[in-house]
Amino acid sequence: MAERPALSMLVLDDCPTVEILLSGDLDATADRALSEVVAGVLIDPQVVRIEVDVAGLSYVDACGVAALFRVRQRAANFGVRLRLVQVRPPLHRLLDCAEVWRSLADPE
Repeated sequence: MAERPALSMLVLDDCPTVEILLSGDLDATADRALSEVVAGVLIDPQVVRIEVDVAGLSYVDACGVAALFRVRQRAANFGVRLRLVQVRPPLHRLLDCAEVWRSLADPE
């Protein structure tokens, strides 16, 4: 059985919006790495918005959804809006089933 790809992240800092591009798997093993990247972005007081591009994700489980929700809450605590962009239909359905779609992806 082939091993699934680990989570890769690329941060594009264009204040006041920072884009984080994710690819690979978003699961329990990626939770800490995603949290650390978002924490690093939140250090900059000029950041007012974080867009997490999830088009490159090949796998997301319940732990991955929880990780997204946690980083969204953390950003909100800093007064920074975090939202998902480029959400493909399978992830959209998962977020919708978990009833977190509106808080993570819908524009305000």
